Amino acid sequence: MSKMYKLGILTLSMLVVMTGCNDRKNVDYEVSDVEEIITEAVTEIETDVKYELTGTNYKISVDATIELPEDYTNCSVISISNDYFTDEDIPVMVDEIFDEGSDFLYMPYTQEQVDFLEEKLNGILAKTSDEELAFALNDQIEMLPIYEKYRKEENADLIFDGYKFYIVDDGLYDESGLIICDIMGTIDGEWYFLEFNNTGGKSVMYLQKFTDKYVRRYTNITDHSYELSFYGNDCSYTEEEACELAADYIAELGYTDYGVNMVNCLLEKEYNYETYEETESVNGYRICFGRKYNNYTVAYSEDSSMESIVVNVTDEGVVSLEVINPKKFEEELSETTSMLSFDKIEAIVNDLFVQSGEMNQLHFEVTGIKLAYGEQEGENGEIALVPMWTYYSSNDTGSMFYITDLVRINAIDGSIVYSTFN
Repeated sequence: MSKMYKLGILTLSMLVVMTGCNDRKNVDYEVSDVEEIITEAVTEIETDVKYELTGTNYKISVDATIELPEDYTNCSVISISNDYFTDEDIPVMVDEIFDEGSDFLYMPYTQEQVDFLEEKLNGILAKTSDEELAFALNDQIEMLPIYEKYRKEENADLIFDGYKFYIVDDGLYDESGLIICDIMGTIDGEWYFLEFNNTGGKSVMYLQKFTDKYVRRYTNITDHSYELSFYGNDCSYTEEEACELAADYIAELGYTDYGVNMVNCLLEKEYNYETYEETESVNGYRICFGRKYNNYTVAYSEDSSMESIVVNVTDEGVVSLEVINPKKFEEELSETTSMLSFDKIEAIVNDLFVQSGEMNQLHFEVTGIKLAYGEQEGENGEIALVPMWTYYSSNDTGSMFYITDLVRINAIDGSIVYSTFN
């Protein structure tokens, strides 16, 4: 498949011009330099960190467990590049995902397409005894005329003649239009909605069970949430089983070089289309994947410009999949990379925290510290996976889950790759 990546060792050294948050640095990852200074990184790291930084206008609490990869001193620097979805990828993915012969284009931006979809959806409606599906279909059929309201003259000459990207004006986004291709089809007889979206310089593939667009929605929740303690997780899969199911599913689509970097429970809110009420329960897991090479995986981040894969698993199995900004492996820039000691990294971070705290009167808590890969971009747009220390602040007591990567520090040279304070 087009998204299968074969890894190989190519060159062992390369001068990479990397971009920090405030400056640019020339970082030379020379293998010959490693033996001289690799001992600095071997210093034993205490995995439990707890201290406070306080001043007149700020209080920063650090209470975190440090997560380290196995054999963490052995880390390669990897060159990657964008591998955004193309016209050629779309039919390949459609063939892999949907039951044969079940799929059709879903682009209601011309009168011809609206008429076509009314016929298709009414045909599905006439054959189904599933009340949820019938409700979702009726709702969508009623929505189709609304597209006519937003249809612009720019769409009048569009001809939808296959699975590829189209630039459409939906009357809502902006003058540049949407770059999308939407498709419906079945997986094991169940209807799903698939969207490819290359709008705004990003690239996303989103697969969702069709009925979930209308009768239920999912929210990430923390392990310490009220809902989880009250309901428990009703999913018949354990977390380990759900992760395995998700990993197997994305591997079937060609995404084999990925590891789990975050798992949360799913709060399911289901809309009752007869009583017009909403009920909730905890049912399933949100499983996030990052690119993996040997023992290192890309750290979880809310940064929407980075590559990630997100899978929702419930009692029904995989109910949604999102592939965001796919990348591809280019070459290994170094077999082994020397890293600064954690004491030096900690001093850099604490200095940043104190300066930012004094300037902005900050009060926050660091709840996680992780050594993992992060994406770092060079001045000419090249991208490397570099070992980084990521400091997280998260909500681990409330209901709604969120996590913020406060700062990412290049573990090799100590440069600040990203800071939420700037």
